[in-house]
Amino acid sequence: MAAKTLPLFPEETYSVDTSALIRLTNFYPREQKMFKVIWDDIEQLINEGKFFATKYVHEDIKRYQGKDERLRRWAQKHQKKLFVPVDAEVFAVAQDVIAKAPHWKERIEHGETRTESDPFVIALAIVRGSRIITEENKEKLTRIPQIAARFHVNPINLFDFFTERKFEIVKR
Repeated sequence: MAAKTLPLFPEETYSVDTSALIRLTNFYPREQKMFKVIWDDIEQLINEGKFFATKYVHEDIKRYQGKDERLRRWAQKHQKKLFVPVDAEVFAVAQDVIAKAPHWKERIEHGETRTESDPFVIALAIVRGSRIITEENKEKLTRIPQIAARFHVNPINLFDFFTERKFEIVKR
């Protein structure tokens, strides 16, 4: 695989995990006026091609057994620009990620699909030079933050994302 030349000061892009989208929907609902700016910013990033997820995250969302349909409806509305296909390069990198995370390989070999999207979230971030947004536990060795670190990708959580995007809560 040929090395990619990345720009010296690239604009930030984000490969988002299912856990972040679930938390975003449940704790920062779009219907609440104070969180609308967050959702508007994310939707702008989606339209600019700077906030994306793999089709496997979309599959996770379709299977999600949450309290309501908000996330599924929102994902459906943005599916054309939010969810990107897994091309040959992302697939190859995902196979490398899986090989370095034996617990995922074992689960996949046993037909468990619950973590199917995780290697692809990491692979997409590697290929695109993006940050990962995830709400998975940073301390657990079998979760995205620890696995991504093996590939020199430093995931952030929603709070870090909000800080990076300079969101503020201002009382009026």
